[in-house]
Amino acid sequence: MLNAIKRAWGSKATGITAAAILALVLLVVVVAIVLSFISPAKPGAQGPQENPAVQSPAAEPTNDNGKCNVPSGDTSFRPKIPADLRWEAAQGLTWPVSASAGPTKTRDGFPVCFARSPLGAALFGVTVMNEQYKGHSPVDLLKFYVADSPGKEVGLKQGGAGGSAADTAAAGITPAGFITDSFTPEEAQVTLVLASPGTETGYTGMPFTFVWVDGDWRLKVLDSGKPFAGTVSAPVKGQFVEWRK
Repeated sequence: MLNAIKRAWGSKATGITAAAILALVLLVVVVAIVLSFISPAKPGAQGPQENPAVQSPAAEPTNDNGKCNVPSGDTSFRPKIPADLRWEAAQGLTWPVSASAGPTKTRDGFPVCFARSPLGAALFGVTVMNEQYKGHSPVDLLKFYVADSPGKEVGLKQGGAGGSAADTAAAGITPAGFITDSFTPEEAQVTLVLASPGTETGYTGMPFTFVWVDGDWRLKVLDSGKPFAGTVSAPVKGQFVEWRK
């Protein structure tokens, strides 16, 4: 499947845009559900307004099964990236993690406990997107990280294969940042922005909804099993919070 996608990428005759192809690959990676119809939005859509930043207190990561209790820290739409941000690595890919905003613990082998903030929700999203490269199957990720719903059951029945780390790395797809579309303590709508060479702006934005369940974030999917109802976007620098200190 991935080889077919790569051939389509280089074909001028195909009617599928590079952004749509990237979105398809990455959505298979995240929730193991193949999406057939994704239409990219025009670049230059308006980003969120600036909000004052407040640095969250540090919290030492632990490896127990206790409650999370991660300080919320900065709840603005454009938070300051914490000084403890570092890059997790597996199979040639990297993604951001933070000792203060999450993940701060592991449970049953899965990274958990993220700040109840836009930053924490975004870090949760990139963690879910990349955990398969550390040995978790797409079905295991669905079971653990997706909020209970009819859509989750649909996804589990469909199953699916994970993405190839080698192909993802070769395509230059890496986490670039995020856009907070809306936020309440119970639900965060966040667009995860990925560097995607070959697309119109060099970036692809994928909107997700995360819900707060039992003290941590979970991915909310539609009843159809699809991860989101919105469209893939093509953000530009300045519209998103970049994963850099």
